[in-house]
Amino acid sequence: MTDKPFKTITEQIEILRARNLTFIDEVTAAQYLAANGYYEIINGYKTTFLTDDNETFKDGTTFEDIFALYYFDTKIRTAVMSSIDFIESFLKQKLAYLLAEKHGEQFTDYVSKEVFSSGNTLKHPSSRRHLYTDRDLLFNKFAESANRNYDPFKHYKLNHKNTPPWILVKDIDFGCLRTAIKLLNKDDKRTLIARIFSAETIANLSYEQLNVFFGELILIINK
Repeated sequence: MTDKPFKTITEQIEILRARNLTFIDEVTAAQYLAANGYYEIINGYKTTFLTDDNETFKDGTTFEDIFALYYFDTKIRTAVMSSIDFIESFLKQKLAYLLAEKHGEQFTDYVSKEVFSSGNTLKHPSSRRHLYTDRDLLFNKFAESANRNYDPFKHYKLNHKNTPPWILVKDIDFGCLRTAIKLLNKDDKRTLIARIFSAETIANLSYEQLNVFFGELILIINK
């Protein structure tokens, strides 16, 4: 027998009521539990409202209090994810445009040691896979993306015998994007930074400060 048996919405409400939680509108509360789940609402946000025994709710706590915190957090999470999605797309397009403009659209031209620095030596290099530095890992990821067997990668391989940067960036995740920007040669990174930050920001910070700020900003977003 499981120690967490199924409970109906009515039983869930009774359990909460037995733990000193009150309801302003029980009908609406039942609808919220059915739509969003007991675990997501209660277990995710109950801590603030519990007494020292971590079992019963503080006097006067309502289901609506907990749901308000859940709803607030959901809105923040949605807003943050939406912003991150925009930032990721923005940075990918800026990087792809820069690579194509400066080094051409041929994969072997823009995925090169002249464009990206080696970065750090890997803690666990692999001679079998020829992976020794951060750049090796990056290029390996680029090669995997370029050889995807679905569109648009498949289309470009079959029809153009190439994967241009504006197609390549469609497959890389934010961590890979961050590494690519981090390893860009100094001239390209300077150009990229100039195209991302406002003229006012650039005027008030040195390139070294902008470079550090940019790197830390991307790290925070990645985390």
